[in-house]
Order: sequence, then C-alpha cells, then structure tokens
Amino acid sequence: MISQIIISNYTTMKRILVILFSILIMASCSRVSGTYASDGSGLVDQIEFVGSNSCILTYFGMELSATYKVDNGHIIVNGPENLDIMFKVQDSNTLVGESTWNKGTFKKADSSSKP
Repeated sequence: MISQIIISNYTTMKRILVILFSILIMASCSRVSGTYASDGSGLVDQIEFVGSNSCILTYFGMELSATYKVDNGHIIVNGPENLDIMFKVQDSNTLVGESTWNKGTFKKADSSSKP
C-alpha cells in the first residue's frame, strides 16, 4: 500500500516536471535577443531585438521602432506605415531575410565587441 502511494506520487511529480520543462523550453524558443547585421543585400542594415516583443530596424541610417513575434521558425516584424517583414531563423546566430526590404543574411553581432 505504501509503495503504491510512493510510486503514484513519484509518477505524478515526474509528469509535472516534464510539463514544466516543456513550457520552459517553448518559452525560451520564442525569444530573440541581440543585434543582427545585414550582409548588405537588402534595404534593412540591421535589426536589434530590445525586448520580449520590441525591436529597432535600421535602414538608410534611420532607426524605426517595431514589434515582432516568433512563429514556426520565423520572426515576423511589424513596423510603422504597414512595414511588415519576415526573417527565417536559420540558427541562433543567423537570420535570413525573406523580402526586398530585408533580403540577404543577417548575422548576430558579437556583443563583446561593443563599446
């Protein structure tokens, strides 16, 4: 009887830990941080992710505040004046632009090289 209670409690705790771990992994995958610089192929020079859903686009020397969301391996950026662009997440250091505005490859800047 006592062994059944212990096994039952262990199984329940194991399930709870698996669920919590899964939630934690999914939450961390939906966040992006840092600055990604373009290879020069498109009009956007760089994108800096500054919050859980905000970013700054730089093009032609101007900075534009925008929002973003991560969805199914893509980052969808919603800027002012209906400027919507999409990046494919290739890996944690590389984004691939998928429109004329952000055509090309964006590499994550080395944070240790910033002043």
